Amino acid sequence: MQFNIGDACNEMTARLESWANQLVVSLPNVIIAILVFIATLMLSKYISRFALKLLTKSSLQQSMKNMIAKVGFRIGYTNKDIPCAGYSGSQ
Repeated sequence: MQFNIGDACNEMTARLESWANQLVVSLPNVIIAILVFIATLMLSKYISRFALKLLTKSSLQQSMKNMIAKVGFRIGYTNKDIPCAGYSGSQ
């Protein structure tokens, strides 16, 4: 079997071009996923603040109020049930 540097360069160039094309095709989905992540962070922070305002009228200790509000923030922050754009969950 003869090694040909020209064929190797052509194959490498073809693979790099296909990777670049795949990156360009995937870029909108990545941007949408980042926007959804940021929106989820902001929403969970507002929910946490709202929960803390609701709990100020209760007779719970301040540490319990803070913990309940933080748990609400963590649930919103780590919710993995919402699929991202273009992600079906299976490979």
